Parts: sequence; structure tokens; C-alpha cells
Amino acid sequence: VLGAILEAQPGIDILTLANATGIAPQTDGLQGGETTYEALLPKLGLRLALSKNWMTFATYSEAYRAGGVSVDGSSGEVYPYDPEYTVNGEIGLRGKMLAGALESSLNLFYTDWTDQQVPVLQNQFYIVQNAGKSRLYGAEASLRWRPSPRWKGDLGLGYVDTQFLEYEDGDNSYRGNDFPLAPPVSASIGGQWMHPQGWEVGLRFSYQDHAFTRPSNSEDEYSESRRLLSARMGWQGQHWAVFLSGSNLLDEDYATETFQFPEGYVGADGARGYGAYGAPRTLSLSLEWQL
Repeated sequence: VLGAILEAQPGIDILTLANATGIAPQTDGLQGGETTYEALLPKLGLRLALSKNWMTFATYSEAYRAGGVSVDGSSGEVYPYDPEYTVNGEIGLRGKMLAGALESSLNLFYTDWTDQQVPVLQNQFYIVQNAGKSRLYGAEASLRWRPSPRWKGDLGLGYVDTQFLEYEDGDNSYRGNDFPLAPPVSASIGGQWMHPQGWEVGLRFSYQDHAFTRPSNSEDEYSESRRLLSARMGWQGQHWAVFLSGSNLLDEDYATETFQFPEGYVGADGARGYGAYGAPRTLSLSLEWQL
């Protein structure tokens, strides 16, 4: 009886319905665009051994990313964007201590951008815009320690300062704002114990700072800071391996991105908000076999 009822129902013209509600764009055919570009990209690097266990280096490079065309899936509008160009400088230091058991590294970097390609959420879809000029600088440091064949650990720290120097979108100026989804501070610390018979246990704790999700740096559109603990334990033999893994063991509740649409968007007349959240505490068991 149910099958007969379903067969009797008329079909729904999804395309007509989507067009009527404004969800599907009226493009009247294919959309496209064309951009051209050229670039000369020099690169120079120098390395100096300070001693048997210490060395320093410096690099200079120029780079580009090809331009292209974005299509707004809501309206069908076409948005060509230019290639981006960067000038990059980096200096660093590498060293070994405690008879090689402790390795350290430090990097300082600077990037100057021209026509930076910035992903921007418009309606329900991302398009790419060019920021006239922008820059970032920062530092990365790490330590890797292996006091014995059974134990090893690592520590990493990162800092980055980002800023748009010239970026206008219509009547909006984003000069002085941070890049979207660019957390200033990140860090991690981890350790692992390994037994000669194949048993191992590992722990890792990581931190990521708050960041904005739009170039406007609106306080109600952001990616939250988070502190995540993960672990992995198990046994690995010549052919078999079994591991129990866990991520976000502290069950941290955090938003990876939020967006506000005070005037709505295509298909939504009133104000709307959107948010995405990180994965909750997750446990998994894996079993592997190799020939």
C-alpha cells in the first residue's frame, strides 16, 4: 500500500523550485574569465657552519601564485583575481647539544605581499579577492630531545604577526587588520616511550590562539583558541600492529569558524549566523597487517 501511495505522488521539479526561491543562480549559460601574468623568481641562500654542532643560514626568495577566476555559486557572478607575489626573507640557527641527544632550531621570517589572494565568504560560498599590499613576520622555535633509545620528546613554539597594508573592498578599508584564520600564537609539546619488543605510548598537547574569520576582523566572527590533548598507545610487530588512539581527550568545546549575515543572503531574507565546531573527544582502535 505504501509503495502504491509513493508511486501516486507527483514528482517535484527541483530546478524550478530552486530558481523560484533564489537558491540557484540564473547564469544563462557558461561563466568564465581570463587572466595573464608573468614573473621572474630569484632565490638565494647562504649557510655558515659556526662549529661542528652549530650552523646558521639566511635565504631570500621571490614567489608567486597564479591568478584565476572565482564564481559565486549563489548568484553566478564571476570574480577574476590577479596573481599574488611575495618577497620572502628568513634567517635561522640549528644546533645539537648533549652529545647530539638535544637538537634545537630557531627561524625568523618576513614576507612582503603584493596582491595577496584572500579567501572571503560571500553569500554561502567563498570567492578570492586581492589585497593590494600586506606583510607578515614571525618566529618558530623547536627542541627535539632523545635521552635514550626508549624515550623522545619535542617542543614547538610559533608566533606570527600579520597585517593588511592596502586592502579596500568597496567602501570598506581593512588597512591594519589581521589576516583571516591566522592565529598569532601556536605551541605543542609531546613525548613518546618505545619498548624494544614493539610497545609504545605517546602523548601530545597543542595550543592554538584566537583568530578572526574575515578581513574585517569583526569581534563576532572568529576562530576560538583551543587546547587539545591526544594520545596513542599500542604494539607493533614485524607483520601486525594494533593501536588505540584518542584525540581531544579533554573534550574541548571550540568554534573553528563563525560568520554573521545581518542582511541575510540569497535564499534567506532575515539575519543569519553560521558556525562550525571542532571534533569532540574521539577514540579509535586500528589493526594493521603487512606482508
